[in-house]
Amino acid sequence: MFLNISFINSIDLKRIIKNIFGETSSFISSIIIQLLFFPFMLIAWGPKNTGLWLFITSIPSAITFWKLSFSEACRQEIILKGKKFKNKIYSVSLILIFGVIILSGLIFFVLNILYLKNFIIFNDIKIDNLNYILVIIFITFCLEIIINNILIISQYKGKIYLSNYVQNSFLLVEKLSVPLCGFFTDKIILAAALVLIFKIIKYPFTRYILSKHNLIFVFKKKLLKINSIKKIFNKSLKFYYNDVSSILNTSGLIFIVGIFFNSETVAFVGAANIMFRFSIIRLLSIITNFMSFEIPILFKRKNLNELVNILNLQQNIIYLCILLSSIVVFFSGEFIFDVWTSGTFTHYEKEFLFLIWLEAIILILSYNKLILGMYLNKLDNATLQSLIVTVMIYILLIILLNISLDLKNLFIFLIIKNIIIYTIYFQFNRKIKKNLFIKVI
Repeated sequence: MFLNISFINSIDLKRIIKNIFGETSSFISSIIIQLLFFPFMLIAWGPKNTGLWLFITSIPSAITFWKLSFSEACRQEIILKGKKFKNKIYSVSLILIFGVIILSGLIFFVLNILYLKNFIIFNDIKIDNLNYILVIIFITFCLEIIINNILIISQYKGKIYLSNYVQNSFLLVEKLSVPLCGFFTDKIILAAALVLIFKIIKYPFTRYILSKHNLIFVFKKKLLKINSIKKIFNKSLKFYYNDVSSILNTSGLIFIVGIFFNSETVAFVGAANIMFRFSIIRLLSIITNFMSFEIPILFKRKNLNELVNILNLQQNIIYLCILLSSIVVFFSGEFIFDVWTSGTFTHYEKEFLFLIWLEAIILILSYNKLILGMYLNKLDNATLQSLIVTVMIYILLIILLNISLDLKNLFIFLIIKNIIIYTIYFQFNRKIKKNLFIKVI
């Protein structure tokens, strides 16, 4: 059958259902944020300040290309090697993350001092205390990296839903506090400070929740070995390449648009991305994220037949969701977008919405071909090749934007990029399946 699940035993099914509920809660939270955050931001702050907020909050992600990379690789390593290695791997991840924070901080403040005020986005709007705002946002970003590291690694027991619930509750509060703040003040620095306060509260709360489920980690300096650090670093590089590509496709894109277009255009691209890109990607992540435990645990048990079956099931669900979402976008996408943004962007061509949606679909299909190797910590050069293609396209875009390139052709280039990356990941997926499952496929 197309969606047959009879091959999954009751214990695994119970865990999968809990994790799917956790991922579904993340999707629902993101939908609530999408429905409320952007319209409220437009009402409270206006299009220009909204675009400015999106731009300055994208800067840390755009310059620090390491977010979550060590965490994901470490989580998979603990699942594959066993929980007795958890404190050792956690200690290594923490050292690497602090190194990244120091490096990215240097880049961030050099960029701030030398270049930031020269960007076009700051020409059409004056903002007080810009440097202080950027410092607050960077500190907030650093705290989020540290907290995410704990939450991601804590998933090694398969209780992915716990980190989902913690993230969702704080994400809702943090996101919605920004437009709410705008109803009482026009000072962006107060909104940034409010988000930082919630992030400070989030850290001890996260430690408490994980300790209640015996998922706490301890940093132990004596467990740090050069070989261990080097090994985790090398495994993380493959995740790193993929994360860089992802960040360039999200925060990096907003960053580039902010350099060459005004804040209202940044707001439009941000809104269209939320509605027609992030929403479908977040929906389908319900199906892919819980596989981070199921794939390595089935492989560790040498239950290859069940692993093949669950991969096929996941693929069929992805195709079905893409088909259904495509129908909704084709017939109602423009109407939903106009209602959601209260008609703020009616002067933009609606073909942008279709291009953004198409770019997201190709990206999803590409990522689906990557997850088997990713969750087995067996990524080869596929993610590096993808990163090279992504960087080359963005360099080309910057050159063409300096000459003359409109917004529509920018997204056409992104679609071409994703088609090339899909081809790379398709060949990688076929190769790893042939090597791992030659006896069952």
